Amino acid sequence: MTFRTNRGLATDHFAILIPALVAILLFPSCHLPDKPVSKKEALDLANRIEQSVKAHNNAFLDDIFEQKRFAQRVLDEAHQRFNFTLAKEAQTALTEAHWGGRIVAATRGGGSYSLVHQYEKDGHQHLLFRLFESSSAINYHDFELVKTDKGVKALDVYVYMSGEDLSKTLAQSLVLMTDKISNMTPDDQQKILHIRKINEMIEGGNSEDARQYYDQLPADIKKQKLFQLIHLRIAQKLGDTAYLNALNEYKSDFPGDPNLGLLMLDAYVMEKDYGAALNAVDALDTALHRDPFLDYYRSLIYKLKEEPNQSRMCLEQLHKNMPRFGKGTVELLDNYVNAGYSDSAAMLIQQAEADSNITVEQIQALESTYPSIKKFLK
Repeated sequence: MTFRTNRGLATDHFAILIPALVAILLFPSCHLPDKPVSKKEALDLANRIEQSVKAHNNAFLDDIFEQKRFAQRVLDEAHQRFNFTLAKEAQTALTEAHWGGRIVAATRGGGSYSLVHQYEKDGHQHLLFRLFESSSAINYHDFELVKTDKGVKALDVYVYMSGEDLSKTLAQSLVLMTDKISNMTPDDQQKILHIRKINEMIEGGNSEDARQYYDQLPADIKKQKLFQLIHLRIAQKLGDTAYLNALNEYKSDFPGDPNLGLLMLDAYVMEKDYGAALNAVDALDTALHRDPFLDYYRSLIYKLKEEPNQSRMCLEQLHKNMPRFGKGTVELLDNYVNAGYSDSAAMLIQQAEADSNITVEQIQALESTYPSIKKFLK
């Protein structure tokens, strides 16, 4: 069984930093106090986000950010309030990232983008979304909202996989690029320019070439967080050994990072340290103020530990909270059949039928895979 929590867009949030940067509109150095976003307005936006992703409409999320204010956040994080060149680069990187397109693509084939919590902090409404891919990759995006003349927008987003606001990640990377390039030889400058090429190679399926490009970067740059994340993105395409080595290198370089538990889930599982994997899930659950969906990952870990009873308890709790989550239902059905509870497995199918959450073809496939349930479906 493949167990992956962090593949795909879940670790691709930093791809937003790679596109070429072009001019943008400048923004004023001050602004009037924000009008508060109401809870209803926040929930209305959350509903529009969910519906747009389900409809595979990337345009809505592509335009989710208030770009001028986001660029201002980048300048604040970089302590360069009047660096308009940096502001231009930040806003253009955000535009060219196609946030919505990436999320829509990541949810195809059984993934989802779902609201976990709506809450208020420091006078701002927040929306915490879970990104789940068909590969079982997971990430969380915590949007901070602001009211604009174009409606409610995102002022910034905290990306759980990076452990920081996107504005901070972008500020650090852009300042790094500016500072380092000015002190580099022409050869090293060319290596930095290859970062975009690395992204193109990864997305084009040429991961080995991307690794060779990455290996050419100066050692001090490869120790920076941005480039370590790029390394992870390359390594995950090169097999478990390369990915595990990259994860452990990241852990060594950034031992106190708040995103470490989420990133290291794959490593713990590959190393068969299932206790550490469960602790990482529990820590994430605490940070999120509880996400019932995480029982899915607990069940998979217990399955790998060959503890089917514990796995079943997690799956039953998951099904109680999220009865329409198909992957969880199939895992529970499999557990029931293997435990000799084919009647309970059949009841799951009957419930899914009643909820119009299963097709005739899917039922036939399940009957073929689990013939013991047939007599209970008549």
